[in-house]
Order: sequence, then structure tokens, then C-alpha cells
Amino acid sequence: MTMVLYRRFFAILVLSVVALLAIGCSSVSKDDASTLATNGANFASTTVAGTLSTQAELQRYIEGRYIVGALTGENTPTQNEVVNINRIITARACRAHLFQALTATYQSFGNLAAYDTSGQVGKSMTGLIDATNAYAKVLGADANPISSGIESLVSATAEQIADQIQKGKVKRASEILRSQLQNIRNLMAKEQDFWLLAQDGVIHGSGKVAIELWKHNVADPSSILQDQLGQFGLTYDTAGAKAAVATSRPAFEKAIDNIIASRVQYQVDLQAVVFIQMLQTLDGLIAEHTKLEAGKPVDLATLTANVDALIAFVNEVDAAIAKTPTTSAKN
Repeated sequence: MTMVLYRRFFAILVLSVVALLAIGCSSVSKDDASTLATNGANFASTTVAGTLSTQAELQRYIEGRYIVGALTGENTPTQNEVVNINRIITARACRAHLFQALTATYQSFGNLAAYDTSGQVGKSMTGLIDATNAYAKVLGADANPISSGIESLVSATAEQIADQIQKGKVKRASEILRSQLQNIRNLMAKEQDFWLLAQDGVIHGSGKVAIELWKHNVADPSSILQDQLGQFGLTYDTAGAKAAVATSRPAFEKAIDNIIASRVQYQVDLQAVVFIQMLQTLDGLIAEHTKLEAGKPVDLATLTANVDALIAFVNEVDAAIAKTPTTSAKN
């Protein structure tokens, strides 16, 4: 009986050693991994919101170009313009879906660091890889798919040395996640190349529908004029304003044209800043995952600051979109 117990103990010991050799002893900090996961999930969910708002704005842009074409007789939008903008719209829809998958992956990564949830993180990473490949397909790019070793995240038995096994899984999960972050970063840079080809046309055309509706008496510039009075304590006189606009229409048209053009340029510039911040935050996450895997302290303060800055920029973009290009419906 004693010999049987010794054999069982020896078998368990061998399994434990093999598992540790396969996964590797790790000095990964589970606390750092958990906080890194929180920052990653916040970044990913913020990117979803920012991506969806700009995607919707591009859809309105195309619709507005059809209105401009009808009112002016211009051949707009051209077929090439529609194809290019629709490709960007589709890419941003895929990017939003991708970052939704990244949010779920970081949440499961945090759970893995807190307690062993290997099956959950393996499933979410499979979803992330699928979403990355879909994004790459729209952009006509390769996502460098991983033949992943995700299986190692769901191995190991309860008898194994729990803490080291869990740390090993956190390290392996971090390696896979970091590789996908690099894929995503490369694909976003490619998406930006497509956007730069269309950007000048969007800047030129975005405000034109508002201007044409205003010129055709379908819009009222009151909200733009009211914006100039609030901080000085003056009360807007609706009747007086309408009379003034009617009397000096050419001068007001020029002013409104310039204001809308300025708002459009500001919105585009702000979106460019947001995109750069997204890439910088991705770079930061990749760097911090590398430190985590090496057992080095993670600079969570800098990463948190990057995520907070991104949230602020996305909120500013939303506010700019709410104002640009806009004239309220005429009563």
C-alpha cells in the first residue's frame, strides 16, 4: 500500500515538473497583470466609442454629398469617392468590433491574473484573433496569425504547483496578447494610409452640405450666432437676427462659410490627435506587457495617463462632432 502511494506521489511530482518546464517558472507579478488588464480594457472600450462616432460621421458625410450634388448639380459624390469612404467605414466598423473583442480579452486576462480562468481567456483570445483577421481582410493586409499555443492556457491539473502554473499561464497569455496588439497597431497604421488618401476631400466636402442647406433656406444659423453671445451676457434677439441676416445676406454667408470650414478643420485635426494617441497607447501596452513577461516593474502611472488622455480626446471629438458642421433646422 505504501509503495502504491509513493508511486502515485512520484507520478504527480513528475507531472508537475513537466508542466512547469512546459510553461516555465515565472516571476510575473499577478498584481501588475491585473492592473495592466484594467488599463487595457479601459483603453479598448474607449477606442470602441471613438471609432463608432467617427464611423457614423463618415456615413453622414456620404449622405451629405448626395444632397450637395442634388442642390448644386455637381457630380458628387464620385464613384471612386464612395468606394474609398465605404472602405474606411467598413474598416472602422471592423476596428470597433476588434476592440470590443480586445476589451473582453483584457477582462478575461485580468480574471486569469486574479484566479485561474484559462478556458475563459483562451476563448476570448480566439475571438480577438478572429476579429483581427477580419480587420486585416478589409484592409487587404496580413494579420500574421499565431498558431498560438493558446492550448497551453487550458492545460495543467489541480495537483500541480498552483501559483507558478498560474503565473506561467499569465505570462503566456501576455505574450499572445502582446503579439496581437502589435498586429492591431500595424493594421491601424494601414487604415490611416487609406484615410490620408481621402482626408482632403472630406475636409473640403464635410461642411458643404450645411452651407448649401443654409443657402437654400433649409437651415437657420441661429445656433452659430448664439454661440458668440453667451459669454458676454447679451441676449439673442431672434427677430432682429433674422432681419439682419436678410439685410446683409452675402456678408453673413461668407462668415458662416468660414466658421463651418474652421469647425470641420478642427474636428479633422482632433481626430488625427486621437488616432495618434491610440497608437501611442498601443505602443505603451506592448512595452508594459514586455516588462511584465520579463518580471520587471510595470509603469502603470504612464499607461494610466495615456488612457486618461485618450478618453479626454475622444470626449472632445464627440463634442466637436456635435457642433460640426451644423446649422439648426429652419423653423
